[in-house]
Amino acid sequence: MNLQKPISLCFTKESKNKVYFRNASGSYYRLFLIKPPTITIKGEKVLSTTLKEKNINVNSKIFVASLSSNLFHWFWVAFSDNYHITSKEFEYFKLELKYLDNNKKLINLCDSIMEDYEKNSSIRIEQDMRKGLKREVQIFEPRKSKSIIDEIDKVLAEHYGFSDEELDFIINYDIKYRMGRELDSD
Repeated sequence: MNLQKPISLCFTKESKNKVYFRNASGSYYRLFLIKPPTITIKGEKVLSTTLKEKNINVNSKIFVASLSSNLFHWFWVAFSDNYHITSKEFEYFKLELKYLDNNKKLINLCDSIMEDYEKNSSIRIEQDMRKGLKREVQIFEPRKSKSIIDEIDKVLAEHYGFSDEELDFIINYDIKYRMGRELDSD
């Protein structure tokens, strides 16, 4: 029995379960979040224009953990334009999230990665010269959370029935570029 369904089936018009992500990215990590990053203009919190909010009908922590995985990164590199996250990626990435809905490991890993993202984030001051506005933008460094991401992949490998070799490939895919200089420091 094939339990894998497009994750696009998780999207709904209204729900208390929400996820946030940038639809364009210049980094080696796709950033999925439970709550939006902090952006402040003139003391008021605003949402980034590149940030997407989606309502979903599954546990948002399972969704965020699954899409924060190296597996989703590999999929995105192989099948996307390598810059945007579009409906096409959600249509073709298959995972039975309802089957994973009560997976305590993924829920705990999502909590861990959100805490780690927050701990490793910083606030960058940006000046919009055209509008004369100063923005304070929360910046994340997901590569610092790679060990947690690897643990997410171990849970997903069980779900998909990956061999040890397949899991090793997914965890180490593109690692030279994703980790950069941190990889050289070991």
